[in-house]
Amino acid sequence: MKAVASFCLLCAALLYATVCLAGGNVNSDWSSAGFNNFDASHWMLDGFTDASRAKLWRDAGFSSAKAKGWEKRHFSPKEAGEWIEAGVRKAKYAKKLRRYGVTPETFKKWKEKGYTNAKEVAALAKKGVTLDDAPLK
Repeated sequence: MKAVASFCLLCAALLYATVCLAGGNVNSDWSSAGFNNFDASHWMLDGFTDASRAKLWRDAGFSSAKAKGWEKRHFSPKEAGEWIEAGVRKAKYAKKLRRYGVTPETFKKWKEKGYTNAKEVAALAKKGVTLDDAPLK
């Protein structure tokens, strides 16, 4: 029990040091982009080193954690928003779909045919099944 308490105390201390003391690492670029120290530290912890890039994501309505996944897979905030609007919530599936030539617009057409699962559409596209060849669901 004492080991668990010690571990919890260590975790709390690390969290405090990471979040609260990160303000010392926040430069004027972050404050000029409209981030306070607390918010900037979250974006920095999620790998954003460029305040202007983080601002683009934030202004598009993304949290740092959500933006991280899309950014990692080389989507812009605009592209990510288009995929989400089309019904694809995960960057992983959007990347797969994009790799097989499916765009947010064509994904919407797949949905009109009854294919609402991004994973399923990606599997069909990988097999070479086109929108025209796919049967109605």
